Amino acid sequence: MWCLYFGFPKTPYPEKVLYTYEAQSPTLNRVVKYTKREIRDEVVRIVNESQGTKTTVGEALYMQLPFFANPKALWSESYNDWANLWSAVTKYGKPFNGDDRELRYLQYIDREMSACDQYSHKRAISNARMKATIARS
Repeated sequence: MWCLYFGFPKTPYPEKVLYTYEAQSPTLNRVVKYTKREIRDEVVRIVNESQGTKTTVGEALYMQLPFFANPKALWSESYNDWANLWSAVTKYGKPFNGDDRELRYLQYIDREMSACDQYSHKRAISNARMKATIARS
C-alpha cells in the first residue's frame, strides 16, 4: 500500500526476476545472490523483524525493498483491487459484504494507509522546519 500512496521507488533491480543478481541484504548484512525464492525469504525476514516494533510491515518493506529488489517484482494487480475496495468502503460508504478474511485484509490496508498518512505528515513537518532553518541562515 505504501507504493500506491508514495509511488514505486526507483531501483536498479529488474521488475521481473528472470536471472540471479547480487545485492546487499538488509537483514543479513552481506551480499546475497537473489533469486525469486531468496527475495521471498528476505521479505519474510523483514516482516519478522518488524513484528513488535513501531514500524508497520508496509513501512518496513517500502523502506527496505529498494535495497535488494524492485517492488514491482512483488506487486500483484489484485493489490490494486483491494485498494480500490478499501477506498470504496472507507471513503464512499459502499456497503461491505465480504467474509472475515476479506474484512481482515481491509483492516490491514486501513492500518497501513493510516501509517502512510502519519509518515507523510511527519515528513511535511520536517521539511517545513528544514526550509525555515535554511531561510534564517
